[in-house]
Amino acid sequence: MATSRICICSPRLSHRRVWELIKKLKQDKRSQIDCIILTLTTGKYSPQQQAAVENMKKAMREAGADVREFESLNCHFAVMDDDLVWYGSMNFLSREHEDDILMRINSESIVKELLAISNQEKSSGTVRK
Repeated sequence: MATSRICICSPRLSHRRVWELIKKLKQDKRSQIDCIILTLTTGKYSPQQQAAVENMKKAMREAGADVREFESLNCHFAVMDDDLVWYGSMNFLSREHEDDILMRINSESIVKELLAISNQEKSSGTVRK
């Protein structure tokens, strides 16, 4: 339901969740929506997983997402537009666990802070595109 921006911070990726996102991005005809994915670098995965992870990242980019890679990333959140945040222990683009928790927060200031942190990391050179 986002109208202008989606930013998902999910350190880990899984095939099923990534392809669900790609399907939604391709179905959505609202080209004005920015979709940013913050995730770990491929090198943080086992050698057996790295080719699949690279393919998932490539597919997300081809679907229009701006995939930003971090050497270290341990937060989990999803920002929708300018005022909605889902924050907790769940990897949004990976497998869920029975004990995962999420909080839904309506707050422009929290959205601004989370986006500033991700942009600060990007400008400091710790992000690979």
